[in-house]
Amino acid sequence: MKLTEPTSKPYKKLLLEARRLRTATGTNAYRLAVILCRVFEDTDFRADNGNADDLKLCRILDDYCQPLTLEFIELKAVLAKFPNEADWKDGKLRRMYDTTVQHVKTSQKQATRVVEDNGAVHCASPRRIELTTKPSAKQCMGCVRLQAINDRLLAENRQLRQDNAQLRSQLEESQVGAMA
Repeated sequence: MKLTEPTSKPYKKLLLEARRLRTATGTNAYRLAVILCRVFEDTDFRADNGNADDLKLCRILDDYCQPLTLEFIELKAVLAKFPNEADWKDGKLRRMYDTTVQHVKTSQKQATRVVEDNGAVHCASPRRIELTTKPSAKQCMGCVRLQAINDRLLAENRQLRQDNAQLRSQLEESQVGAMA
């Protein structure tokens, strides 16, 4: 995808601006995060990249985050935790990142604890967690990556099962044809 040619697609204009902001800190880092999140959600961007899964699209946008020493998915999580531009003005992106990671860890820890009626708190089995409270993928940066991989593998598995069934059907037809 060439970004230097004039274009009518809004996401390409946003990517040009993002490339200009790559050396961003503070407010510019906020602007970069907002732009990249808009690009990530853009339907033309997704279509032009073969309607790829979220993980692949995140990798494409990682290049724009390189000077910030964060991956796009991490920058997106920081923006979700700190959506106000004023929080970004002091340029303490590392502090915001650490706070976001701590928030995710706390959310995960709370999701794995179960409080009984008698007040006892203990760690729950994975099955029990699933039945009680399960952290959403958006609460966990690592979970987002794993969810994207899982979704891709499930889709691939469905396709392979269909292909396998088709091949078995063709094999049976050819065996019946050979016997006749």
